Amino acid sequence: MYNRPSITSIHFLKDAALREIVEKSGVSVMECDLSDVHDADGLFSAVSEAMQFPDYFGGNWDALDECLSDLDWLPESGFVFLAKGASKAWSNNPQVMGMFTNCWLEANEYWFEQGIPFHLVFVLSERPSGLEGELRPASPPRG
Repeated sequence: MYNRPSITSIHFLKDAALREIVEKSGVSVMECDLSDVHDADGLFSAVSEAMQFPDYFGGNWDALDECLSDLDWLPESGFVFLAKGASKAWSNNPQVMGMFTNCWLEANEYWFEQGIPFHLVFVLSERPSGLEGELRPASPPRG
């Protein structure tokens, strides 16, 4: 899955231990915890730190697109970004996470043409948080 680029570069997995497996394939592995991301600025900060974006990163969607399609400061054997806390991040702000996914897919087109693997792995918790109260059986109607 990680040794050849493909258009399918977005993955949702439950195993955070994936890093060890991926590192053996020789690609650059970056990871961060997105569970406290509530807005675009939080996402930009977390991703730029984890991916070691240069100081000129502008902290906006266009700058994210540009940096994801550049990455010349990292070895070009391939890239895997492990986004921990993904369940909570998607719950906190699905629009921001959707925009991030869109940016990743756009950058993947470039990397695919270069023959470089480029994968985003959303690491999900075993039990999604915030659903406990919502998943209880409905009370019978009172009559």
